[in-house]
Amino acid sequence: MPTTTPSHISTVSSSPQNSTSSIPTIVSGINCDTIEYVQRYSPIILMQVLQLFLAFVSVGLVISGRVAQHHSYFHPNVKSLLKTYHAALLMYAFAVGTAQLYHVLTSMSYESCELLISCRLCFGFRVIATTTTIMFSLLLFAIPLERTIATQHLGRGYENRQGTIGKFFSWSIILISLTISLAYHYPDFSKNRVCTHCIYDQNRVLVPMELMVWLAGLATVSLGYTVVLWVFNRCKLKKKTYSLAIEFQINQNLRILQLVLPLSLITCFSFLWYSICPQFLSISDDVDPEKKQFHEMVQNIFPLYTLLSSTLWLLMMISEKKKKRILMVLPDLRKDEKDVYFQSLNDQWSRVPKVSSSRLQILTVFSTPRSSMVPS
Repeated sequence: MPTTTPSHISTVSSSPQNSTSSIPTIVSGINCDTIEYVQRYSPIILMQVLQLFLAFVSVGLVISGRVAQHHSYFHPNVKSLLKTYHAALLMYAFAVGTAQLYHVLTSMSYESCELLISCRLCFGFRVIATTTTIMFSLLLFAIPLERTIATQHLGRGYENRQGTIGKFFSWSIILISLTISLAYHYPDFSKNRVCTHCIYDQNRVLVPMELMVWLAGLATVSLGYTVVLWVFNRCKLKKKTYSLAIEFQINQNLRILQLVLPLSLITCFSFLWYSICPQFLSISDDVDPEKKQFHEMVQNIFPLYTLLSSTLWLLMMISEKKKKRILMVLPDLRKDEKDVYFQSLNDQWSRVPKVSSSRLQILTVFSTPRSSMVPS
């Protein structure tokens, strides 16, 4: 029986000259889609690689910041809220970085440049990214709110309480954010539609724009709220005299608010950018899909936000660690900052020269209230 052979095989067996000329044709046939994809989507590929780099660097910075934070004292309520905030940064960076890595690798390996995937495969990435984005704004409002409760309970043993309020705020914010995210992305899972990108799909944005406007307003309110509370505690410390416990708590309020203030500023800017940016970068619906996706990637500033927030926290924790080294506190006293604080004051008072009982009575009659011994 006669056997049929493919045309390119018969061409190769006919003459050596034709076989050498067919090799570049076969190689170019393998790589032409990848080269065409890189040439056509070069801005998108650069943004994907950039966000991939930002995401995984943010993961390392968040972990480093948590390690550097180990020797710093925080109230259990604040510690719970900060742990939730850093977990949100970590989960967002991991979700976006993994999604970008998946799209970069599949774009280079598949033959077709137009890669359509099921949104069910992207459901987990979308839910995590939307949930953590909502948590950023809510958590940075909850921290000054918790410090407001601490300010109202000055002198009532608030610093010795457990972290019940912080855990309640953290779990409430997680449940609220997760519920909104599931309700928003569930139609993608039930209808099984296709999309071009797990994060930057042309048919649906990561967070509803109406909700993003509310979150931007909440971030702005949180920034102003943190500044006002910091000024209030500072004036409270300067104008009055308190016991050691109250004075320590006010200084803790000031310290925590100073740490949160830069994070609130970056959060406010990021949410305002995400809300206002479409008005300046608005494009028509009939443009090329790759141009629209590029604009959406420029609009999403949160991969850069995770990098800046984690970097700031790491630098602030390193700065606090250096301040403790300057104080030259004994190693066995570094376990609890409250013990260090009261021990240092006790050492100062123990160096005061003793006076006679008659002299002490005169000083007691004509003495003035003790001023704050903690430098502002």
